[in-house]
Amino acid sequence: MEIDVRLLAPLATLLAIAVSTYWIWYQRFKALSYEIQVHESLVSLAGPAREHIELSFDGKKVRSASLVFLKLSNCGHTPINPSEYQARLTISFNSACRILCADIKETAPADLELRFRQDEVGKGLIESISDTQVTLRPLLLNPAEFITLQIFVQDLVGTINVGGHIQGIRTFKRVKAGSFVPVLLTQLGALIMCAAMLGVDSEAVVTFGIEDVLPYALIFLTGYVILCAGNYLPKRRTWMQERL
Repeated sequence: MEIDVRLLAPLATLLAIAVSTYWIWYQRFKALSYEIQVHESLVSLAGPAREHIELSFDGKKVRSASLVFLKLSNCGHTPINPSEYQARLTISFNSACRILCADIKETAPADLELRFRQDEVGKGLIESISDTQVTLRPLLLNPAEFITLQIFVQDLVGTINVGGHIQGIRTFKRVKAGSFVPVLLTQLGALIMCAAMLGVDSEAVVTFGIEDVLPYALIFLTGYVILCAGNYLPKRRTWMQERL
């Protein structure tokens, strides 16, 4: 059964318009994501062996201590400016927890904190630390830039919440382990591109039959845009990758 090219042309045109509209919106998309990269107890021994190990902080004995790495990323396509912060970014823990210390583990670009200290006359990215909350100062985050905090916590229980209010961002996205959406979009885009190439008549390509080739070219571009969207979505990095 042959497909009438005249039916493909309007369908491909509508699809191209929809994809172009989405792409314009996508380029203006503003978003902040966070990822809890490590969330485990520093001492995992149990039973009598646990009594022979003592963990201390500033000379004081600490029980049930955990180290949390939390990454904040600009996963959108527009900068997040300091003037757009309506409320400070905060990392909050359960009231039963106690934050022993918090500092910056990593930033991208690598000199982000240094530049911030120069602009803010010696002030660091962390504004304050209480028993259950870490508060950050407003900072410029360009697309793909991030900061990673390491937080030493005693008696870690419950959930970790990231709060704040930034103009143009309704909610902060949690990047979860094993997210399949980027992979799904990438594979779908590649499949559409392959289907478009297989549908093109070789004779039309040789004779430059624009009317025959154009619908498939538009479908191919649609698959390419979907593939790019999958590649640009934030992906999870493993603990081993963080250490390398």
